[in-house]
Amino acid sequence: MKKKTLLLLLASILFTAVFAVSVSASPEGATAPSGSSTPSAKNLIKLLVETDIKNIEHYSQYDDPIGQFIQDGKDGTLERQDVTGSELATHIAVVIKAFYNTYNPTNKEFGRVGVLPVEDSSSNHTFSLKNIAVTRTVFPNRNSTDLDYIRGNLMITPLYILRDGTNRLHVICDVTNVTGGKLKFYGLGQVQLLSNGEIIAEGYSKLLEDPLIYSSLPLDKNFYGSNHIIDGYPSGGFIDIVFDPGTQSPNIDVANLNNIAIGFGEPFTEPA
Repeated sequence: MKKKTLLLLLASILFTAVFAVSVSASPEGATAPSGSSTPSAKNLIKLLVETDIKNIEHYSQYDDPIGQFIQDGKDGTLERQDVTGSELATHIAVVIKAFYNTYNPTNKEFGRVGVLPVEDSSSNHTFSLKNIAVTRTVFPNRNSTDLDYIRGNLMITPLYILRDGTNRLHVICDVTNVTGGKLKFYGLGQVQLLSNGEIIAEGYSKLLEDPLIYSSLPLDKNFYGSNHIIDGYPSGGFIDIVFDPGTQSPNIDVANLNNIAIGFGEPFTEPA
């Protein structure tokens, strides 16, 4: 089977999975606790997942999709030139798995996206999804394969950086719990966004009034590439760190950010 056919098949499977869970009803009686998610945050995640699926579909039209992807990276056609085919595949796998688990009917935290606002004095909590600028970050391979690095950690990894229509800067992150125990996640407190080692946004994020509950991937697992539903709770998922305009450096060009990292102290958690 040609690479082209394989990619089309993958795109079809992912598209079906995403929209099957996005249109499915919440489990009977289940509602997202207040203060933990908003319709805008959920729509934003859905939009970003759709974008990655369209990326796969675009390259599936070529006889040599991987070769074309590499060539586009070399000549600047791609929005990001530092993303390899394997890194894109890892990123998409993490995003799709997190999305699927978030909207899995067996998930007792069904539909919840942790929103952590980093506010200034003018905040009004209104997001706008019009005219957004977005870039995908590289999902580090060590976050999937390096057992010494992963084991015992609550890992928080940026997936996307975007600016919305109200000039807020969103950092959409994947959370993966490999601490060995189920925990309640309240947030991060002080948080920084860095590009090429330079702080471009920082402040103190509000904590969740209703914490997200994460189960833990087993410490003896040989591969921690994605989250799962364990005993009714996800071992990770999405959070959206939202920097108000007054907490950012001026004139940040989102599309050209490189070497993205987030800095924070010890996450606010307690055993669940």
